[in-house]
Amino acid sequence: QQQQEHQHEQQNQQHRQQQQEEQYVLKADVTSHINPGDVTLLRLGPHSHLVPHTGRTNTRLVGHLGLKIPSGQCCALRVAGKEQAWQPGRVLVFDDSFIHEAWNNCSEQRYILFFPLFHPELFP
Repeated sequence: QQQQEHQHEQQNQQHRQQQQEEQYVLKADVTSHINPGDVTLLRLGPHSHLVPHTGRTNTRLVGHLGLKIPSGQCCALRVAGKEQAWQPGRVLVFDDSFIHEAWNNCSEQRYILFFPLFHPELFP
């Protein structure tokens, strides 16, 4: 009994460590160097959370084209307090100068195509 409990605790500890290693934390600087017209493929691993952050400037908007999105309600984005879910083949556009975060509580990878745009209200 004691040995089984010890093995179970070791397995739980290994699982927690694996989850921590899989966590991917995005800092605002990761995408701030991408200029309008450039595109980047972004992956968000299973059981990951991009902590709340902001872009450096409000001179751009960013687009996320859903490529491979896990099914279910386990993968989403929150911008300025409003939650949105990616959908394959659909684009989300938002001002990343607002606080935003993302999470993938699914067991599959999430892939989007990230592309910045000139903010149309600032660059007519």
